Amino acid sequence: MNPIPDFLLPDSCGRTLQPPIKTSYKPQNHSNFRLFANPFSRGGRFDPIGTFQYAWHGSDRQEEERKKAGKKRKIRLVLIDDNKIFLESLVFILHLKKDMEVVGTSQRAHGTLALIENTQPDVVILDLMLPDMDGITLLGKIKERYPALPVIIFSVYEDFRKKALHRGAYAYLVKGSHLDEVYQAIRRAHENSAGSGG
Repeated sequence: MNPIPDFLLPDSCGRTLQPPIKTSYKPQNHSNFRLFANPFSRGGRFDPIGTFQYAWHGSDRQEEERKKAGKKRKIRLVLIDDNKIFLESLVFILHLKKDMEVVGTSQRAHGTLALIENTQPDVVILDLMLPDMDGITLLGKIKERYPALPVIIFSVYEDFRKKALHRGAYAYLVKGSHLDEVYQAIRRAHENSAGSGG
């Protein structure tokens, strides 16, 4: 048996492959993933069915060239929700979109303003029922500090729609809405904020 792993052996062109890395795996479609009821139930790891993509040495240089070419910046998102499983699932589905990235999450209201300050998101997605403060109050604090930052309320309750919009929420979505509604609300919020110079 050859003691050298296959991915370290040179190919016919004399190039060597880097070992497969999960973070570089980019499925062509969502069916390449076996998604569990709780996708993070196995220590935060997914179970990919497809094969990993290998990265050639020198791919870092190619990535730098792509950045210099002016790749469009992703929409930066902060998510606040006390339900850990829902929060992690939302992070997963948002990361599937090429134009979005989650830069911060929290399950509590405490520390949210500092999180926003540190991550500089384009859009905040906020649940109303938090363990240490109601979402309407937190919404008011966010808008007071960052008036141009769009906040999308994402709640299981329909009853607070009018109050949330009055306090400055950009949109009010009920959990269970079609994912396309979520994506569209995020994109519209970002476009409107950028267009107004926020």
